[in-house]
Amino acid sequence: MEEAALSRFCQDLADAVIEGRLDDALRVYSYPLAVYRPGGVNVERSREDTQRALTGRMSVAKSNGTVAIATKLLNIDRSKQGRIILEVEWAYLGPACKELDRTHLRYYCRTDGSGALRIEMVDLERMAFHGAPGLWQLPDRPH
Repeated sequence: MEEAALSRFCQDLADAVIEGRLDDALRVYSYPLAVYRPGGVNVERSREDTQRALTGRMSVAKSNGTVAIATKLLNIDRSKQGRIILEVEWAYLGPACKELDRTHLRYYCRTDGSGALRIEMVDLERMAFHGAPGLWQLPDRPH
């Protein structure tokens, strides 16, 4: 994939998440999905886990005034055994495009059999809004 297509992939994902189009966002993830963050790791085992996590994260962002997200593709690493590693910054924007905070992350991706890019792992190096304490606790699943 060309750099422009990878950049569009990142922005499309951010747009889908902030706009609440989670079905579109969830299509790009592979499961189980490891999400590394400062202080720990979460394993999202299903689309439902990721949906809950994204809903919670965007609730925090919106409660802090976020109305849009602008992504910047900082680096592309294609050298890891067929993986594409995308280093990305998400800028959370408030009214009048005022930047409220940033998240710095890496997506570890592969293309699937159809050629679509899938995220296998996320490494959140810096999380916006102080990581929103308690946000990373996924609710227990019904037994």
